[in-house]
Amino acid sequence: MRKYPLLITGLLLCTMIAGIYFWANQLDRIEVMSFTMEEVDWYHADNICSQAGSGWTLPSISQLIGLFYFNPDASWNRATDYWSETRINNYGFGLNTRLGILSFDVLHDQDHFICVRDKQLLVIR
Repeated sequence: MRKYPLLITGLLLCTMIAGIYFWANQLDRIEVMSFTMEEVDWYHADNICSQAGSGWTLPSISQLIGLFYFNPDASWNRATDYWSETRINNYGFGLNTRLGILSFDVLHDQDHFICVRDKQLLVIR
């Protein structure tokens, strides 16, 4: 960590900003599929969420961070990474629960995941 102080500071700052933005705008609008102990690569996690039914996906990085910091009901596995839907080339962004900051892994790494979807709005006519 001493070798990359600006990188670590930047990751912490980005994590905080993304979480605060999400908390202020979206947390009450999504539901979370139960947490799992399973670790899979990004492709498998994305496939599991998409096959779970209507509207389930991996969370955006903002959703993931917001849920980690502001959802007291969640049971996170500690000292691990969680996938988000956010990716660039062969790398995916996620969240490191031990440090509470963004992570960046090769898509074939084995990490934990959750699935989210927008809450179904009840329309009364």
